[in-house]
Amino acid sequence: MLKKKMLEHYKNVIENRSFAEYDILGFLIFIRRHLNKDNVYIREFADLIAHRERDRGIVVDCITASIENNYQTEKGSKKVIGYNGLHYEQWEKEWTSLGEKLGIAFDQKIIKEITLCIFSLTQHTHYNDKKGHSGKIDLFQGNDSSLALATSTNDIHSPLVGFAKLDNVNFVRELPAGHLNKPVDTKRTNGKLFLLDDDGYILNV
Repeated sequence: MLKKKMLEHYKNVIENRSFAEYDILGFLIFIRRHLNKDNVYIREFADLIAHRERDRGIVVDCITASIENNYQTEKGSKKVIGYNGLHYEQWEKEWTSLGEKLGIAFDQKIIKEITLCIFSLTQHTHYNDKKGHSGKIDLFQGNDSSLALATSTNDIHSPLVGFAKLDNVNFVRELPAGHLNKPVDTKRTNGKLFLLDDDGYILNV
């Protein structure tokens, strides 16, 4: 059973939009063992945050599929065969369903901010299925005002495959070749949630 007082704390910081990524890290760890088949993608990121080097899960399966299928795409599509990334509509549904279960009102703005926090927490994580397939997931600036999570293998010539995307973000500065190489963090300034690195603000949502 979830501790009522702790749940009330997270409900307040989430609904009041006073959270940043360390609050979401704590929240995901707090609810992790209560997630089920209705929260498959939320569970994926909760597990990732708990164990930053993963040998199983959706991301591992995607990396393995891209390698084994030699990055071939489905006919008439850019989708890599066997690669099942995160669709944002499904992501929103999972948060709405979880909110109904926990008594927390996750609106679209809150979900978008939570997504930015989770993307930041996910940066530079590593995967190895212990069967010869390994890779990582990183952040990239899209050409369409989006922030993307993309996977690659540990080969420097590996193609990037988009796993998830956060649309309609506001970039403060352009990044060399779109790569977010330096470690990032989130911070609230005047109520807005920003993503930043050692060089300053990158974007807000």
